[in-house]
Amino acid sequence: MQLVMVREPVARAYSHFSHFQDPADCENRRKTPKCFHMHAVAWAAELTACLSRHAPPDPHCAFRPTNKDAWKMTLRTLSLGLYALFLTWWLRFFDKSGFCVLDLSDFHHDGADGGLAGIDRGMQLIHECVGLTPR
Repeated sequence: MQLVMVREPVARAYSHFSHFQDPADCENRRKTPKCFHMHAVAWAAELTACLSRHAPPDPHCAFRPTNKDAWKMTLRTLSLGLYALFLTWWLRFFDKSGFCVLDLSDFHHDGADGGLAGIDRGMQLIHECVGLTPR
């Protein structure tokens, strides 16, 4: 069973930007929503151009770059959230019954328990996916 955890794509992209983007080309070297938008528009244009050159559902554009520092690359800020593209590609090789797609928001809880209810709910979903009975 393949567990795939997805997150709301815009929140995921903004988080990646906030943690890994070099602010050198942002106004006053500050990572702001305005700077994120400027980068997102450029990244979207680059991804769109690349995807137009490759027959769908080829995720070549989303997978690149693939070197050891790929997670730091700015283009990955948007491409990692192209879940439909990745899933479509993976389903060419693996049966859909072997996948369990989980939404990260199912693991969140803002209650007084410090988030334990969300973790319990998420773990229950994982148990259901893989066919385990929780202890």
